[in-house]
Amino acid sequence: MDRVTLPIVKTLSGLLVSTAVLDEVLENNDQEITELITRLRTECQDSLNNNKITSVLSVMCELLRVSSPVMTKQIITHVTLFLSHQYPKVRDIAATTLLTAM
Repeated sequence: MDRVTLPIVKTLSGLLVSTAVLDEVLENNDQEITELITRLRTECQDSLNNNKITSVLSVMCELLRVSSPVMTKQIITHVTLFLSHQYPKVRDIAATTLLTAM
């Protein structure tokens, strides 16, 4: 399953980082952001793949730019869960990504 989802998440991350195309789409659509966050969270919930977790963290932190204050709280809650991950590398990536997004 990682063969499909990892490239999709990386592409979404690249789109959110490089262009403002999705900003207009996601700006006032909290329901789409909520659905995206829950799908990303379930996708990497039991994953030990650092690349997948890094890509998911990148997407979540990029969503901080376009989300409402309520969604920002939800995204930060999900990202902070990665700060207590069992692997130190994931904790480091989560802290760095969250710090740069703020």
